[in-house]
Amino acid sequence: MYRYPDSHVFYRKLGHEYPCIVRGEGCWLVDDRGKRYLDAVGGAFVANLGHSNPAIAAALAQQANQFGYLSGTEFTHEPIEALAAELADTLPGDLDKLYFST
Repeated sequence: MYRYPDSHVFYRKLGHEYPCIVRGEGCWLVDDRGKRYLDAVGGAFVANLGHSNPAIAAALAQQANQFGYLSGTEFTHEPIEALAAELADTLPGDLDKLYFST
């Protein structure tokens, strides 16, 4: 378990002990002691796709081999253009513009 001030991390809850997660499996997290936790706070991405999804991992690796991040104020790239076009086809009426952020 990790806690403030024994770590160099400035934790959100200073009096809390934090388990160290070593992997995710679908909707589960596993700590360095083998204990499993149902990830009920993983956010929209994990809730829909799960941890360690092989298709997502492959797509992330492919993208990381090209570049990690581009500022949307200066550049565009094919993956974002393709996603915008695909999503625009699902929008009603003349709504066909999308704004992406991190």
